[in-house]
Amino acid sequence: MLNMITKTILLMKKTTLSLLLLTLLLGCKKDSFEEVKVKLQKIDEIEDYPDSSLFIGATSMYSANDKIYILDKSRGDVASFDENFEEFNVFGKFGMGPEELNIPTGFFVTKDSVFVFDQGAGGIKLFTDSKYNKTIRIPGGNYPTRFFLYNDLIFSTHITENTNFVIADINDTDAEIKQIGEPFKFPSTFQTMIRNHKLLYQSDLLFFAVSDNLPIIQIYDLENYSLIEEFDYSNIPTVKQTLNFIKEKIPLNEKSYTVSINDAYLHNNAIFILWATRVDGYKVKTIFKFNIEGESLVYNKTYILPGEYYTTFCVSDKYIFAYNEDNHTMDKIELH
Repeated sequence: MLNMITKTILLMKKTTLSLLLLTLLLGCKKDSFEEVKVKLQKIDEIEDYPDSSLFIGATSMYSANDKIYILDKSRGDVASFDENFEEFNVFGKFGMGPEELNIPTGFFVTKDSVFVFDQGAGGIKLFTDSKYNKTIRIPGGNYPTRFFLYNDLIFSTHITENTNFVIADINDTDAEIKQIGEPFKFPSTFQTMIRNHKLLYQSDLLFFAVSDNLPIIQIYDLENYSLIEEFDYSNIPTVKQTLNFIKEKIPLNEKSYTVSINDAYLHNNAIFILWATRVDGYKVKTIFKFNIEGESLVYNKTYILPGEYYTTFCVSDKYIFAYNEDNHTMDKIELH
């Protein structure tokens, strides 16, 4: 009888130990993350306009209509060219007039229309076939750089304590402007107001809100504007290293915050994030690619750009076009 009890206790201990080991293994598997890094090569560049004037301060880029569009806030204009850096066209210039741009911060391209958010004009200026069309008045105190158009509605960042975005009808300027979205809540109202700047993108019946300081992408339903998921990509090793560095080396400041996402782009059912690393010096040359699968996102790979500091970019089927701030060049980078 004593032997049977002893064997039973030993069996229970072995079973408990096996379950503990299995739990640890599963836990390690869940926390582990294999980051796939792909180094990309530059195959061409351009440093000036046809009139030999230089790129100065590109803040936003777009790929559409077989062209690359670039907004240069320092010049106050939008330039477009094909993927071979030919067929240049430039419109807009500094000024306070209807056809001029005062403080342009971002833009969106669809068919033959370019929508430029002009902080100085208090709204979005619409250019059709490179000609000024009209100004759409919307709130914009948060300087949106990435917004989108869906069913003649502009979706843009505008932060309040309880909402994060505004929706404006481009055809009815007297229509009520809707306020939607769920801002991240921070310890103070001021932090909530300054840390909810997001880059907005639309795909089918979803829209994505990319935070510029948190490794989180919000996914919303375009039909009822409900929040579907907050996709957290902080488990990527490069992201973890950066966040740990910020936590250890950069003091918290109530009046400011640290930007880690310099830009983002949506192309061919994937979202690309331009991430700033800090462990080996400040560099902005890392792009994370996430595939859109159903109503969620899945990490695909990490691209390493050839330069050291890029401010904005866009993606076409074969290339990444990115503005190299160090060299003031537009880099054409082959995509793998």
